[in-house]
This record gives sequence, structure tokens and C-alpha cells, in this order.
Amino acid sequence: MPERVIEDWMLTVLQDGGLERFDDLHVDRVDGAWRPRHQWIEGGLAAFGMATRLRNRHKLSVKIALAFSLQAHEGRVGVDFRSRDEFEKMLDWTPPSLYIVRSRIEDALAILKAVQQTDISDDAFVQELDFHPFGTLETGQRCLYAEFRRMGEPEDGRTVFLER
Repeated sequence: MPERVIEDWMLTVLQDGGLERFDDLHVDRVDGAWRPRHQWIEGGLAAFGMATRLRNRHKLSVKIALAFSLQAHEGRVGVDFRSRDEFEKMLDWTPPSLYIVRSRIEDALAILKAVQQTDISDDAFVQELDFHPFGTLETGQRCLYAEFRRMGEPEDGRTVFLER
């Protein structure tokens, strides 16, 4: 049951130091139905909804983030999608992941450094999107775009975060 997988992951992360390590949960590990690439967005959004409900049920004072990793590019490209279809074509090889974070993703650059498990360049940036490929955001949700270069890598990595 997907909700049970997410709940077990959340409680484990909060008990064993996984919060500081930014331990994630890929949606394909939550439910096998979300393994195919064409199910990643729907599966990610469903998992994100379950995680926020579980957080509220357990009265946890943390934020839930869903990260979509996009195809890397040589050089900055910025936001190069305007629709859900365009966004889906930009997804890279890894399924979306849930994260638990202590605070809002204002500190997204620090989170990116931890998640990438390497140093990222000083010119990395995060911007809040005034549109998003997910339909209507619920109250308190935000969608952010991040672009960054891992030290020693030739391409810029890109991530879209949904946060609540």
C-alpha cells in the first residue's frame, strides 16, 4: 500500500538522522504502477499528496518536497517548458523523489548541495515559478526551479521542486 510505504519512510527518516542526510524516496519505490516514465508526474503528485496528509496526521513540523530532475544541459537554459507535455519531455532518467526538509525551500541551494552530495557552483540559482506544469497549486504549495553546476561536471543540472 503506497501510503504505508511513505509513512514508514517518513517516520524512519525522522528517527534515524535521515532528515539531516536528505534521505529521499523515489516514487517508483512507493508503487510499482509509478515505475513507467509516463506515470512519474501523476505518481509523484499522488505521493506528494499522501506525504503532506501523513505529515499533518502525525503533526510533524516539517516541509514536504517533491523533486523532479530534468535533463542537464551544457550552459544555462532556464525554464524551457510551458506545459505539462513539455515538462514531461524534459524529465531525465530518474523518477521524482520525496524529501522531508526542516524549513521552506528558501534554502534550496543548501538543500541542492546536500541532495547532490557534492559541491555546486556559486552561480547556482533558484526561482519561484509563476506557472507550473501540475495544474492548480493548493494553498501553501510552491513550485521552484533550480539550475546548478556540480563541481567538475560539464553540464548544468536542473530540478523542479514542489513544496508544502
